[in-house]
Amino acid sequence: MKLFIKDHLSFILLYVINFIFILLIIWLSGESLSSQLMIYMFFLSLFILFIFLTVRYYKKATVYKTLSIPSSNLRSMKKKLQGTDLFTDSFIKHENQNYNQFLSEIENYKNKNSEWRTYIVQWVHQMKSPISSMRLALQNRNHNEENMQLLVELDQIDKQLNNILNLARLEAVDRDLKIEPINLIESINRIINQNKRLFIQNKVFPKVHIENTIPTVLSDKKWLDFIIDQLVHNAIKFSNPTDQIIFNIKQIDNKCCLEISDTGVGIIKEDIPRIFDLYFTGKNGRTNNNSSGIGLYLVKQILEQLGHKIKVESEQSKGTKFTIYFD
Repeated sequence: MKLFIKDHLSFILLYVINFIFILLIIWLSGESLSSQLMIYMFFLSLFILFIFLTVRYYKKATVYKTLSIPSSNLRSMKKKLQGTDLFTDSFIKHENQNYNQFLSEIENYKNKNSEWRTYIVQWVHQMKSPISSMRLALQNRNHNEENMQLLVELDQIDKQLNNILNLARLEAVDRDLKIEPINLIESINRIINQNKRLFIQNKVFPKVHIENTIPTVLSDKKWLDFIIDQLVHNAIKFSNPTDQIIFNIKQIDNKCCLEISDTGVGIIKEDIPRIFDLYFTGKNGRTNNNSSGIGLYLVKQILEQLGHKIKVESEQSKGTKFTIYFD
């Protein structure tokens, strides 16, 4: 009813103004009308207006009732509105055409996006093959400083390729999850060993601290390793020689937490709210050309898929601490 009144408010006002205007003309013409006749004309006009609005409301009652109730089911809404009147039917037909065109554009976008993702996956796999060959060749050489540097650079390229691959596959992460008990110490040691060359190259040292017993958390081994690896990689990248990367496992509010902290350059206060945004590199990223703005975005998105939370604390020139909360 409220929607109906709002829709016809201008008509009602016009009707009243028109009636007053007619009386004004009669008065200006010098014609005299009795008060009884004027009252009769007023109530007659009001009665005619009431009848008109009543008939109009009942003819369009379905439309106004349907539109007054919030609904997320467009099909059900259209079914209720069809056949109410010519204008509504024409409007529904017009919106159906727009809706079908919109669906067609979405489908075209999905197809193009799927083709792009397929191309990215194929390209990454093609790039990984020569990288593996170069790594094998370098490992068979003497382990001098130059070869170690080349191996570190290859590892960096491999990590960036993995980030691109995971970004392309991000929408399908939920179909690749295997939730199981994970020993955090084993995961941390595995990531430290994988980044051994990077630790040595940057003269940064890992340190693991456990408050109580060795914890087991429910998570996905593959993706949890990826998350820890990204955080470790970032910590090393923005640390200074002789700095430490500290892994601290503890209980907070009966929940197991993993803290990964460094004593490096830190993050400026203005950048902290945006560090998990895609392609955001911030002040440190603009200084360090190795930043892509993809890694931390993937960390946040995958943690949400796993049902874990992450918090970041940082102070410029003093270091950064990432805390993962396992629910």
